[in-house]
Amino acid sequence: MIVLVGFVSMPLLIPTIKTTQSYSVFNTKEGGCSNFLALMHENNAVKPLIYPYLDTNLKENSVLFVIAPDVDFTKNEGELLKNYVSSGNTLVIADNFNRGNSILRYINISNRFSNKPLYDIIEPIALYDQGYILLKNPTAIDGNINGNIIISSSDSSSINSYPKPNNEKSYPLIVEKDYGNGKIILISDPNLFTNGLFKVNKEFLKTYFNYTNKYIYFDEYHHSDVNPQNMATIVINNNNITPKFLS
Repeated sequence: MIVLVGFVSMPLLIPTIKTTQSYSVFNTKEGGCSNFLALMHENNAVKPLIYPYLDTNLKENSVLFVIAPDVDFTKNEGELLKNYVSSGNTLVIADNFNRGNSILRYINISNRFSNKPLYDIIEPIALYDQGYILLKNPTAIDGNINGNIIISSSDSSSINSYPKPNNEKSYPLIVEKDYGNGKIILISDPNLFTNGLFKVNKEFLKTYFNYTNKYIYFDEYHHSDVNPQNMATIVINNNNITPKFLS
């Protein structure tokens, strides 16, 4: 039996799937994103998605976070996301070396995550006008930006090799683009959201994702260890959902 996790209201009683899946909001360890989910929950309703988009009635006035997916997206999912964003919602895709580019292809955006490591003399710190964020394994966002660059690497950066004279420039790390009536945000290092870096990055995350009274979705279906196709059962025990994986 697999149980759909509903929107969570105050007080915070979030059912959790015990997993070590990197970048999952159910992972409370260093590589998970449970602290960011709790941050978004302070002023919003939150819902991790463990089922396909096609089986979910995505609400208006909402934001969908897709953080380091390791399961490919389908053309039908791409069409759904196109309509979702065009109607006025926000899609946040954070990726470096995983499957995020499959979304960008299906929604007809020319930008891509380069899938090559970015090296910066001041790495892993990226500066912005109010301070800095801490990254771990950034890549760059390729293609015609045609939007707002929120954070870039320093001018002493390069792709796929350490910076050398005459081979350095700044690369976009976080980009915001209008899409129909909605918005797409591209983030080239999903580690920005992880618990291990949360203490340093919290102020930026809280300020930039300053949402109130929205529905916040987290895509867990495209995390292979949380995808219900890889599970035998999920057992509810008070506030915990404990998965038993297929052997």
